[in-house]
Order: sequence, then C-alpha cells, then structure tokens
Amino acid sequence: MAELEKAFVLHRRLYRDTSLLLDLFTEKEGRVQVIARGARRPKSRWRALMHPFVPIQVSWKGNGSLLNLSAAEPDGIAFHLMGTNLAAAFYLNEILVKVLPSHDCYKSVFHNYSYVIEKLDESDESLISGLLRWFEQRLLIELGYGINLKHDVFVDEINPKCWYCFDPERGLVPSDQQEPTNVFFGEHLIAISNEDFSKKSVCHAARRLFQPMIVSLLHHKPIYSRELV
Repeated sequence: MAELEKAFVLHRRLYRDTSLLLDLFTEKEGRVQVIARGARRPKSRWRALMHPFVPIQVSWKGNGSLLNLSAAEPDGIAFHLMGTNLAAAFYLNEILVKVLPSHDCYKSVFHNYSYVIEKLDESDESLISGLLRWFEQRLLIELGYGINLKHDVFVDEINPKCWYCFDPERGLVPSDQQEPTNVFFGEHLIAISNEDFSKKSVCHAARRLFQPMIVSLLHHKPIYSRELV
C-alpha cells in the first residue's frame, strides 16, 4: 500500500473492457505495475492522467506484483513533447521498463528522469543526444555499471591526446589503433567523465560506449524507440 507517491506512467496497456494496466515509475517504490480500474470510461477522473509524461501522485492497494490503483491526482503540468523530443522520451521509458526491477527504489534515477523530461519539453533537437547520453551514464552508474573514465587499466590518468580501447572486463586499455568501434579518443573520454556533452563528437563517442552496455542489460532485446530517435 502507498499513499500519494510521485510517479510517471512509463507504459500503458488496455485491460479488460474499461481498465488500464500501467507500468509506473515512482519516486520511492521504483517501477510498479498497477491496474487502473475504469480509467478508460469517459467520465473517469483518472482518464486524463494515465498517460506518459504527466507528473502525477498515486496511491495503490494490494500485495504482490500487480496492484490496484486507488487514487491519482496531478503533480504539475503535463509535458507536451513532439517529434524527435517525444521519441527520445519514449526511448527513456522503454529502457526503464525493461531494465529496472520491480519495487526497487531508484530515487536518483527518478529525479534524473524528471529532469530530462522537463528539458526535452524545453529544448530543441540539437540538445537531445547530450541529454540522452547524460541520462544513460547516470543510469549505468546507479545500476552498478559505471565506468572509470579518469584512469586506464594501469591506473594512469587518461591522456587527452591518446586512444583507448574499452574492455568490459578490465576497463580502458591504451591503444595505437583508431578504427575499431570500441576505441575512443582520450579527449572525448575526459569530456564524458565530466558530463560535458556539448560537442557532437563527444555524444557520438558516448553513444558507442554506453549502447553495448545497455543492450547487454536488456539481454539483447530490441529497443524499438531508438529507431525513432
């Protein structure tokens, strides 16, 4: 049971004739699944709230993996995302649904998600890649898959003028090759470590670095929304 927990709808599916089955991302309980009974009825007080990118507060009852929504109210103004910004937001939702375990608190991830959704609502398309890479890096750290981008495997500081190969088991290994997809320029690695995604080249390097790790966490399931982005 929970009382007025901050939340967002990550995914919704039709359930029976008038209800919805919802994946919610909540501030204190993490990802939970609830049934919103009667939410599709024209006069339902929940009808306008049970959509992605609408900040809400929810209460639920029950035990086990599937709970019953008992209350919902707005917790701010809905974000009106469009085009590529909307596709990017759905990409975040898809990752969280597939990666986060149920009923595990990830408060920092929740706040990071809220921040990125708000920024996507305000920003033009040129900032999307940087926002997504920032979120991915923070998510990997929270899940225990953060990368040491300040030192190589020999505990030497990353040289901005050198190249490094990323070994998932060991870390960053100095390399004299520049062609393989898992080789990265030191200057880019330092920028990623400092969360500076202002340059396209850094965003591209961060995407090459983070995407294989995210795919591995998803057990190589396809990420449909990424194609839209």
